[in-house]
Amino acid sequence: EQASLLHSIVENVPLDVQAMAPLLQALLPRQRDLALGASPSLVRSLQLTGLIEGFAPLHDNVLSVWRSGVLALLAPIDALRCYFGSHVTMYFAWMNCFTTWLLLPGVVGGALAL
Repeated sequence: EQASLLHSIVENVPLDVQAMAPLLQALLPRQRDLALGASPSLVRSLQLTGLIEGFAPLHDNVLSVWRSGVLALLAPIDALRCYFGSHVTMYFAWMNCFTTWLLLPGVVGGALAL
């Protein structure tokens, strides 16, 4: 909740043209027009000019969810998808599958090594 609340507060920071004057002078005229006229939000204006791609709250309760088990071998896919998006979650889903399939050969190999 705190992260989403902070995210909405930052998104609603108004664009202060006087404070941003040095930055706006460095932009191309088309970017400057986009920054000034498109949105009253500072973040949205910077996204439209291409100076930032986006922002996201980095610290949520993902680590507490991930460490919920004593031997948490598999990543919590649903929580990761909600936090990082589907592209990143595909990697963790593949690693979950890979870990599951290598668990039995690892146990057999460990037993034979003894």
